[in-house]
Amino acid sequence: MTGREDKFKGVTIGSYKNQNNKLVSDLRKHIKGDVVFFCVGTDRSTGDSFAPYVGTLLREKGYTNVIGTIDDPARAVNLEERIKEIPEGVTVIGIDASLGKKSSIGKLNFNSGARYMQELE
Repeated sequence: MTGREDKFKGVTIGSYKNQNNKLVSDLRKHIKGDVVFFCVGTDRSTGDSFAPYVGTLLREKGYTNVIGTIDDPARAVNLEERIKEIPEGVTVIGIDASLGKKSSIGKLNFNSGARYMQELE
């Protein structure tokens, strides 16, 4: 992923219960061009199934630019191969379950790179 690592620097975009159009509108303020949803996890563990479940829902809504679903997960054993499926020049929205602060429940946080997640711990 080159050229867009600084796209999100700790952007927190609030809660979106039943407000899909507002979420899309707010995301468009930060993202231009093509997007790929990269959903990491497996249904073999309840706590790790969030992302492939979201990927499945995105596919059911008609999005074709999704990597990682319940039926075709992106997980530890195939992660390198699945990363190679990401086209050049797109913005990647990585979706993964994580442990965090109680105050973060229900919020969408957008950040660049893995280092920011380590800072949250």
